[in-house]
Formats: sequence, structure tokens, C-alpha cells
Amino acid sequence: LYTSCKGKSGKKILIINEDPAIVTLMASYLKEFGYKVISKPPRMFDVKQVKKIAPDVILLDIDKIEEWGVAIFEILKKSNSTKSIPIILMASKLTEEELKEVAAQLGAEDYVPQLFEFADVDRKIKKVSSRKPFHSP
Repeated sequence: LYTSCKGKSGKKILIINEDPAIVTLMASYLKEFGYKVISKPPRMFDVKQVKKIAPDVILLDIDKIEEWGVAIFEILKKSNSTKSIPIILMASKLTEEELKEVAAQLGAEDYVPQLFEFADVDRKIKKVSSRKPFHSP
């Protein structure tokens, strides 16, 4: 699924989520905020593809089968080509406190709780994507 940019942002957002309904909903709203949205189900995850896509931010679902979400997070953060991409965790089956704890344990840039406003997601994306990652020479 690739949705072209309607608004001003032009930032690329990669959604890694197994639920097509959530992906469709997120993509349609993020498009309204001006983002280019690319999605991949976790079973299609490939760090080389993430490098080619070069997203500005990744929205990663960690609660369908928690192990794959955490594993994908760790792979992205260990790979030289993807470790500087900010990751915002999502989880519809965790409470906000549980998700906050997992995000802190993993070192995620932010998280989106089960109940959220799209304006909050937009604000979080802008916040984490405006940080300048450290690049060694």
C-alpha cells in the first residue's frame, strides 16, 4: 500500500502492522496530514527493504504477537542502515501504562496508546522526525 502525499509534510512513514484495517485507517489519516505512507505486514519485514524505503519514521505494532514486534525493533536498532530511524510503538492490546513501559525498556522514541487522536500521532511524528540523528563520519 502506497499513498501519495496530499499535504505539506512529504515525510515518509512506514507502518509495520498485521491488521489491514488499522493500516488503512492510519494511512488515510496520515495522508491528510501530508505524509507518504508505506506499509508492510511483519511477515514481509526485511531490513534491506526498510533501508531502500528510507522512512522518516516507523510506526511499529508490537502486540499482535509481541515477539515479532520486539524482534523487528531490535533488528532495526542494531542495523547501521536503520538504527537512526525513529520508531513509534503502537499496541492495541496493551494498556497505555504497559505500552509506555515497553517503549522505555526498548528505548523507542515514543508510543501511541490504544485510544489516540490523529493530531497527537502527527505531533509525535513531527517531534521524533525533527531530531537530528548523530552521524559518524
